[in-house]
Amino acid sequence: MADAKIINYGQQISAGSTAIPDNAEVALDIETTAGEDWILIDTENGAEAMTLAGGNYPVKIGTAGRGPQLRQGHAGASSPGYPVYTFRGDTNTGMTDTGTADQLSLVAGGVEAIRCVEAGSAAVVQIKDAIHYNAGTGSDTATTEPVYLADTNATMIVDFSNGNFGDITLAANVTAVKFWNVPADGTVATVTAKITQDSSARTFDYGDSAVTVYSDGGSTAVTGEIKFAGGAHHVQSTGSGAVDLVSFTCIPSGSTFNIYAAVVGQAFA
Repeated sequence: MADAKIINYGQQISAGSTAIPDNAEVALDIETTAGEDWILIDTENGAEAMTLAGGNYPVKIGTAGRGPQLRQGHAGASSPGYPVYTFRGDTNTGMTDTGTADQLSLVAGGVEAIRCVEAGSAAVVQIKDAIHYNAGTGSDTATTEPVYLADTNATMIVDFSNGNFGDITLAANVTAVKFWNVPADGTVATVTAKITQDSSARTFDYGDSAVTVYSDGGSTAVTGEIKFAGGAHHVQSTGSGAVDLVSFTCIPSGSTFNIYAAVVGQAFA
């Protein structure tokens, strides 16, 4: 670093320079005369920070916000509970190594979530404790569920944005089926529904006039219809408490968002 200048707290370097009081301004400034690469330590109250800059890509570590933080791992070695690259205020979430060469780990809350492993000429991603089916825990009418009932239990809503598994217990004949937040063209999503029969036999209407597909949460209808395997609509098992599993897969094609449905099984006992 040629032609560098150093301004250090409390130390006059040349005539005309000013000693910088602690807790007020920059305490240390090391930079090139062109200002391209520099190290800055700011001791101003509430804005304490250290900035390393090279060209247009500075890295700032300070007290404000949730910026990055580097630290040595526990007892000299990193681990899921002590990631090396973390965030201020959340030091058990970040990135670390695994203690084995050519492996990288992403950690959330001190628990390893994703591990990238070198495997010959390729890399393998391992998802730890993966949840294969994601469903809410609310009631049959909770709008946070992937599958729920609305309109006094007469409408079944399948919301692709809430997960990929939902369960409902029928309490009325379902006369409308709505698919919300269908995936964009080029992507595919499947929701599996566990449907339990009422003590009185309830029915479904999957006719064209009863089924609507939406790109959002029920405001913008798009072109799409439901197509069942074999051309036969699902007919709910009639026994009290009978369980049917039905999958709904949206496979967009341009501006058409068809739902491909299949009965996985019926009358589970």
